[in-house]
Amino acid sequence: MLSRAGFDLKGRFRWRILNEDGSPGFGYDQNGRKVHGGHWQKNLITKLGMNRVGTSGGVGRSYLHIGEGALVVSTDSGATTASQAGTTVTASAAIFSAANVGDLVHWDTGESSLITAYTDTTHVEVSKAATVASGLFTIEHTSLQQLVSEVEVGNSNGGFGDVNTYSLDSVNNLIVGEYQTTRVITMAAARNLTEFGFSPDGVATNLNIVELFRDSGGTPITLTIPSGKKLQLDHTLVNSAPWAEVPQSCEIQPYDITDTPLGVTAATNASPIQVTTNFPHGFATGDEVTISGVLGNTAANGVWTITVVDTTNFTLDGSTGNGVYTSGGTISLHVTGTGIPGTWQAAADDWSAYLDRVIRPDDNLYNFNVTNQCVAQTVAYPASPGNFAWNGNNGPFQGPGGTGEVAHAVVVDPYVTDSMQRSKGNTFSTSQANAALYGFAIAWNYSQQAAQGFKFSNPATFTKDSAHTLKIRFLISWWWSF
Repeated sequence: MLSRAGFDLKGRFRWRILNEDGSPGFGYDQNGRKVHGGHWQKNLITKLGMNRVGTSGGVGRSYLHIGEGALVVSTDSGATTASQAGTTVTASAAIFSAANVGDLVHWDTGESSLITAYTDTTHVEVSKAATVASGLFTIEHTSLQQLVSEVEVGNSNGGFGDVNTYSLDSVNNLIVGEYQTTRVITMAAARNLTEFGFSPDGVATNLNIVELFRDSGGTPITLTIPSGKKLQLDHTLVNSAPWAEVPQSCEIQPYDITDTPLGVTAATNASPIQVTTNFPHGFATGDEVTISGVLGNTAANGVWTITVVDTTNFTLDGSTGNGVYTSGGTISLHVTGTGIPGTWQAAADDWSAYLDRVIRPDDNLYNFNVTNQCVAQTVAYPASPGNFAWNGNNGPFQGPGGTGEVAHAVVVDPYVTDSMQRSKGNTFSTSQANAALYGFAIAWNYSQQAAQGFKFSNPATFTKDSAHTLKIRFLISWWWSF
């Protein structure tokens, strides 16, 4: 079974100039005007930083790097437009180069995708298949990892502690976490600063965040700061994800007692297609299944409502074969329901329980290993208080000593570079959770809130028996937000 949850991640910053004693000070811009500080502005999170979320659980911001170079963080397309079909982006005029591999194509309409390969000046391949209409765009240079001309680096917080806040956006049903850190650098010499970045370790080529200093209107600025004065830079990471019940679907992959996944051994070139399985499927007429990897009769691939013929055969309603089956094919039960990436006791308004247990992308890491139990729900969820809701003091899912089954020691799957997603879960053995199941969760333990959950609606239950094992994976994904 695979269920997904995701969040958007963005950064913002502001700068201030301080006197030697820490009181508010001033410097000058490139036009000789006196400047004190800037308003909050968005910043660029690098591809390295986004990948670090998947490997270490957070975007490292321990060290602030400042420089005097002409950093280019984005390229506006001007009058050139681009469209996307599948994984290919096509521009109306020459604009791409091989150096753009690792950068982000961001359309003015909001879509974005990571460039994975350069074809020619008007074509690149990207990480996510999609259809995007022709429009203006920006190339965000997320492949950057260092400043052009670094002059100082430091990790002092100047006496300012980190500030982590959580809020509820009830209009959009989002829970929002903000993680602010502050770094202060005393100028060792007079500086003309134009660029800055953050790293986890102070290494100049290891930046997770890069940006230009900007005035309150967002225009790049040169900050002239005398020796001995201080630069204070506040940086906030913001992530947001759905908090209410969200319609979702998941795939339940049956395995037999030898840990072999349910697969296809035949698929007739007929109308409808009849599929034969490698062991008893356990499905019922009217179930939806997802079939993938069939070769030859590729028309069998997809999501289908089925009619059961016998224990190892079913037909795909409305299907027509397109060739002779040659090999391949795995089958999973396609289940619709409601999923939430976190639950909490409403009376306590404990929003932090969600964000801490899914992922918190700051330097005080709560990484993917923070949840340690995979829970199968064997009793119906309570109707009250609703919203996938809290069940007394035992959380939303029953645990040991109750009516549920728990597989301990959640397994965290390896991270695939540039995927911006990672999964974790566990396997229920032939002796575990043999009942009608109403849903699953990943939780800290049975008595606390779940980090992610999924409740079935169609079908309302899924029955596991002692002839099968059940592998459960919850997928967390993240992406740039602007």
